[in-house]
Amino acid sequence: PLSKCLSPRTLLLGDFALRLVSGCFYTAALWGDAPHSLVLPLLYVSRFLYGVTLNSFALPSIWIACRMPVDERPARITAMQAALTLGIILGPTWGSTMASLMPTDWQGYATPGYFTIANCAVLLGLVYKYAWRQQRASSRPHRRRGRLLCSHGGLPGPRPSPLNPLPPTRPSSRGWRAFAR
Repeated sequence: PLSKCLSPRTLLLGDFALRLVSGCFYTAALWGDAPHSLVLPLLYVSRFLYGVTLNSFALPSIWIACRMPVDERPARITAMQAALTLGIILGPTWGSTMASLMPTDWQGYATPGYFTIANCAVLLGLVYKYAWRQQRASSRPHRRRGRLLCSHGGLPGPRPSPLNPLPPTRPSSRGWRAFAR
């Protein structure tokens, strides 16, 4: 439902901003200065906000399926899956190493919050600078009389990529009728 009313760039910026706030709540709860009566509510809010932002894991797959040219899809999906797998493998190892280097146990427990804050700050900057500025992901190619009419210009062919976005243009009504015949 969100992809029908927001662009992927807006969704990702919102997700990473909420996840940054989530990391701040997590770190504030476990840093050691928070009163014990606030630890569990802060952790609950932190985990709730993190759960709300989990659509950022699915959004790139949806965008690749809807907007990438067919010949680029396998390479993009492979690169995305490689990055995700690398994070799954190296993340816990790096996190536990950093937690063991912290001076107190509570600061060690707060290391996921530190990494969430640092990671989301970097991702917010990257999405803001490099993310595509196109229409919503839900505007998909249309079929008319058995032929594919693409939403980016009418004829099948290469689509705009996130690295080289082309503004979507609609052909004139004459062009639509001529192609649909």
